[in-house]
Amino acid sequence: MRDCEAEPCTPVMMVTCNRTLHRRHNPKSDQVNHFGMRYFPDPDRNLDPGDINRVVEAAFADHGRGLVQMPPKVYITLPAGDFRTMPGFLPTLGIAGVKIVNVHPDNPKAGLPTVMALTIILDVATGRPTAILNTTRLTDLRTGAAGAIAARYLAPKKECVLGVIGTGRQAEAQVLATALEVSLSGIRVWSRTAPMQRHLPHDWPRCLQRVSP
Repeated sequence: MRDCEAEPCTPVMMVTCNRTLHRRHNPKSDQVNHFGMRYFPDPDRNLDPGDINRVVEAAFADHGRGLVQMPPKVYITLPAGDFRTMPGFLPTLGIAGVKIVNVHPDNPKAGLPTVMALTIILDVATGRPTAILNTTRLTDLRTGAAGAIAARYLAPKKECVLGVIGTGRQAEAQVLATALEVSLSGIRVWSRTAPMQRHLPHDWPRCLQRVSP
């Protein structure tokens, strides 16, 4: 689901960002310029995974009812990867913005994430940018939550074995989010390299047999 045009990526990301904007701000890490625009370097801090699943579920519902504006992604191809822009508007929450995200497969060789993201939130009435968020980690969490909600409604059984392709950050987020929605009797993982298989996240075993609320 991660790269599917039909998936409401930007709306659910903005719902999550909206939750971040309404939390208590940390003046030591959140920065404000003289236009009143706030910068959030770590908006995923202290977010509850169950809450993320619920806001993603609500955004899916709004998208299914035709209540959001979300044009197709626009891709720009670069020599070593690409970046894409994803605008969206959720009238039910009065929030609009755009997400910019890259995919550069060789970034880990330079100590950088393969996927990084930035989200700009706009004031609906004036178009004034009100917040810039480093949404690299939120992208992982949103992707995991999207798959988890799909499993909640589409899995033929509420207890199942979860198959995961890859062992990176988004795979970890997928496992942790899905374990909140269905009961996992097992996790089967495929990775391109054996060393990555030997370094699975330490908390994956705790996800087994966790029953959703």
